[in-house]
Amino acid sequence: MQRVVAASPDPPGRTTLEEKPLSPRKPIRRPNPRAAARRSPAPRTMEPPRPVPELMDEVVDEILVRCPPHDPARLLRAALVCRRWRRIVSDPGFRRRFIERHRAPPMLGFLCNIPDDDLYLTARFVPTPDFRPRRAVGDRGRAVDARHGRVLLHSVPLDKMSFRFDLVVWDPITDEQRALPRLSLHASPWTWNAAVLCAGVGGSCDHLDCHCAPFLVLLVAVFNDRIVSVTLLVSKVPRITP
Repeated sequence: MQRVVAASPDPPGRTTLEEKPLSPRKPIRRPNPRAAARRSPAPRTMEPPRPVPELMDEVVDEILVRCPPHDPARLLRAALVCRRWRRIVSDPGFRRRFIERHRAPPMLGFLCNIPDDDLYLTARFVPTPDFRPRRAVGDRGRAVDARHGRVLLHSVPLDKMSFRFDLVVWDPITDEQRALPRLSLHASPWTWNAAVLCAGVGGSCDHLDCHCAPFLVLLVAVFNDRIVSVTLLVSKVPRITP
């Protein structure tokens, strides 16, 4: 305890010293970091962003079915977005709704027969859009006819004296090829021609989407002895019988 000496007024010639006690000094409190940490509120954590809700299949279907038919590359790009979109675009029902809306299937390109070095004709696919490269349809294959989404190809034999008729029906959309039974003719025809048609008759097919319908191939051959041969091949699932 400290004491302070104070002088009190006295009569002249006399001085009295008095001692007055001081109030005790308050101790200095230092901050406790642990206590401060307990009292301070915890920092807020950033909430993760909410995922964007996916579009329903019906909405995606309604958007893609409005793609212009002259640019089928848009449908190809849409199919590469994810598996769900690819399933929607490749669904037969979507293809049918697309054709019903635009009243015409998209034109992917055309076929032309180009002679090679051996003067054999090979069908080449020339795309109208720029998403598919130009390539040969088949090895020594000549385009004979194209109708209802299918192409009839004639595989030219290596032996020019061979009478074999190897015909293949090709679907350019699915890239499926179905070989027809080999025809054995008694002689090489002087001229011949064939056509591929949709076999859905009696209102069973409206020719908007013939990929799932059966087909038929009609072959007419004329020989030098004025004999005309007509052959009809009708497809059946899963095989083709004459």
